[in-house]
Amino acid sequence: MATDLEAHFLSVVKSEFPGHAELHVRKESGSICIYVDWKLGTAPERPNKRSTKIKICISEPAVDDY
Repeated sequence: MATDLEAHFLSVVKSEFPGHAELHVRKESGSICIYVDWKLGTAPERPNKRSTKIKICISEPAVDDY
């Protein structure tokens, strides 16, 4: 379960991606990292093809300052 701080950053990032995007939050060495990808739906022969995974990290110093 995400902390309140993780949930806050997740809500900020979520609005910038398609509504069907999948977002996952992980703590990595004190940083908050959000991984985002989604099904593209652009190739009928590959209906489960996914976008490139995007990794967004808020560094530990930035989290501490916030």
